[in-house]
Amino acid sequence: MVESVSTSRRGAELRPPSAFSHLISPVGVEEFLSRYWEREHLVLHRNDPTYYADQLTLADMDHLIATSRVRSSDLRIMADGEPTPISELVSEIGNGANAREAVYREYRKGGTINLLFLEQHWHPLERLCRSMTEVFSALVHINSYLTPLGTQGLTEHHDTHDVFVAQVHGSKRWRLYPQQVRLPLQGQKYRRPAEGPGEPIADFTLEPGDMLYMPRGTVHAAVSNDRASLHLTIGVSTSTWADVIQQAVGKAVEGDERFRESLPPGFAVDDGPRRQAEERARTTLQAVLASIRPESMVEAAHTRAVLARKPVLDGHLLDLEAVGTLEVGTKVLRRPQLNWSLDAKPDGTVALVFNGKEVHFPGHVAEELRFAGDTDVFTAGDLPGRLDEPGRLVLVKRLVREGFLTLPRAPRTVDGEPTAD
Repeated sequence: MVESVSTSRRGAELRPPSAFSHLISPVGVEEFLSRYWEREHLVLHRNDPTYYADQLTLADMDHLIATSRVRSSDLRIMADGEPTPISELVSEIGNGANAREAVYREYRKGGTINLLFLEQHWHPLERLCRSMTEVFSALVHINSYLTPLGTQGLTEHHDTHDVFVAQVHGSKRWRLYPQQVRLPLQGQKYRRPAEGPGEPIADFTLEPGDMLYMPRGTVHAAVSNDRASLHLTIGVSTSTWADVIQQAVGKAVEGDERFRESLPPGFAVDDGPRRQAEERARTTLQAVLASIRPESMVEAAHTRAVLARKPVLDGHLLDLEAVGTLEVGTKVLRRPQLNWSLDAKPDGTVALVFNGKEVHFPGHVAEELRFAGDTDVFTAGDLPGRLDEPGRLVLVKRLVREGFLTLPRAPRTVDGEPTAD
């Protein structure tokens, strides 16, 4: 067991935001990536019950459920290792049943309340999610588990994504078991042996403020102790080499009719056609490999990672209302923590990739677009390149309309929290 005890593109360098640094402190980001990531689990005992108070508290959880800020479709009860959607529980107790009362009823009976995609409803966790997306170039989601005292929501299992656990309230005893598959792919689910998972390789308790990291494939189970336990599970779904290779091969196969031809008739019953099929398999594999460029594989994964990022569009309606009043000297700014790229296309245009979309521009404004992406605050008059002032203003207005740029204004707050980073 490994255990530590503690008291967008914005350039090529890695600059992890503070939210993720706080999650794994006192371990540094570079140390974590080189020593623990995809290699071994990490447990951090902090002896600080308020460590996650700015992320989520039991009172926050109560507020989220009681005020219906979470969609019913994102609310489940876990019991005996199986999830039950709230919609099913409501239907079981008859017409007119209140969904929240169904949640409380099952919790009183010992069920674990499981909130999915909590980052979509709670800004501090959205901020944490964004910072981890920056570090890992991956999809990140956050679920919460509120387990009554002395119960267990899930039996032992492994996840096919990497997991960070932040213990918020109460305590939970965790047991980790030998892996069945190291770094399993999406379809490689855990299959419980008839004799059980074996002897634990680690046995420990997480107290409020503690943190656990588990590489995907880590077999684990947890049970609450003498108080209700609330913890966050932060899942990191990465792009694997298997994903990249499968997608590249699929694209190559779809684009070449040779790969769509059938195997020789009779290959399954006759040695002659079978040997022909084996020889054709060799030449086909060589042709597939010859048609794939490594640069294209990585570029495709990069584009998918950029497109998958959730956009920050707070104030965008106000921007659209004000875009007609913009002048050459009006200050604008690139949206905070915007992950973007500028890709040259074969037809001479460039594509600005951000917020889950590609926006195409003439190739001769690439310099201006890079300036807009690399500069925090500027005016249309500050843009470099060969555009005249009216042309620069047109470009800035387009970037505001598309949500790449925004206008400076005081941040709006909800429940005391700013709605955008």
